[in-house]
Amino acid sequence: MPSKFQEYKAIASKLKLVIDVPNSLLENAIFVGLSFGLFIGDKLVITLPFLPKNGGDVVEYQNNLRLAFMQHGAVKKVALYQDNRSGTFFALPQHKSRFYRLNQLFELRCGGSIKKVVQSEQILKIIHEDQSQNDAYGFFDSIKGNYTFEPFIVFNHKLLNQEIIFDLIPLAVFLGSGHYIDGYINKNKKDKSRTFVPNYLPKHLHYLKNVSNFPFHKDLIVKTRASSTFSNNECKFLLDRFIKKTLRVGDNLDLDWFGREFGFWVNDENGNTLRFYSGSNTDKGFNCPINELED
Repeated sequence: MPSKFQEYKAIASKLKLVIDVPNSLLENAIFVGLSFGLFIGDKLVITLPFLPKNGGDVVEYQNNLRLAFMQHGAVKKVALYQDNRSGTFFALPQHKSRFYRLNQLFELRCGGSIKKVVQSEQILKIIHEDQSQNDAYGFFDSIKGNYTFEPFIVFNHKLLNQEIIFDLIPLAVFLGSGHYIDGYINKNKKDKSRTFVPNYLPKHLHYLKNVSNFPFHKDLIVKTRASSTFSNNECKFLLDRFIKKTLRVGDNLDLDWFGREFGFWVNDENGNTLRFYSGSNTDKGFNCPINELED
C-alpha cells in the first residue's frame, strides 16, 4: 500500500512538480520556524529568524537585516525543518511560481480538478545544514528562566566570511535575550543530541560561568510540543477534511503547508476565500504577501 507521501508525490507529478525529498525524511521532519536566508549565487549560506523577539520591532529588525545582508548576496524567505532522527536542520526556500502549483496540489488532494498545467517541469528540493564544522553563531534565549542557545543556522561554512559574521552581531539585539554569542557545538554520540559551548560569556552573565553548555532553544520547544495535543480551534473542517489552520514550531511536517509555510489561502464550498496564516509559536500569525516571495 503506497504511503501518503508516495500518493502526494504522484498527485504532484500531474502538475509537473517533482518532490525531490526522500519519503523517510518527510516522515521524520519537524517544522522549526520561518526565517530569512542569505544566498550567494544559488548557495544558501546562513539563516536568521524571520521575526524579532518584540513584535513592535519587526519593521526595524527586517529593514536592518535586509540592508546588512543584501550587500553580501540575496535575502530570501526560507522555511526551516529538523530531522527528528538526527536533530539536523534542512531548509526549504519559498518560490512564487511553485507556490501556485502547491495551491493546485492542495485542491487536487481535496477532490478538485486540474485547471491549468504549466508545461515546464519544476523540482522542489531542500538544502541540508552544513555540519562540516562545529563552529556556531547565535544568541541566548530562555525558557522558564533557563538560558538556551538559538543558532543562526549555517548551510555553507566556506562562504560564511568574517564580514557576514560581523553583521550578525547587531541583529542579536532584536532576538532572544539580546546577546550575540559564538562558540562550538558538542555532539552526543549516543543519542545524537547537541549542546552549545560558548567561547565567552557577556560580563553581566558571569553567574553562568559554571554552566559548561547550553541546550538548543528549539529542541526544548519541539520536546514540549511532542507531549501536547491539538485543540479543536487549531484545525478547520474544510472540503470534507480537517485542515490545520496554524503551523507551529514543533509540528510534524504537514503536506497542506509544505512549501507554503508563510501562509496560504483556500476556497471553501461556498466560494469564500479563507486565508491561513502561519505562526512561529503562537496563534497570532502574520501576513506574508505572495509578491514578496522569490520567482
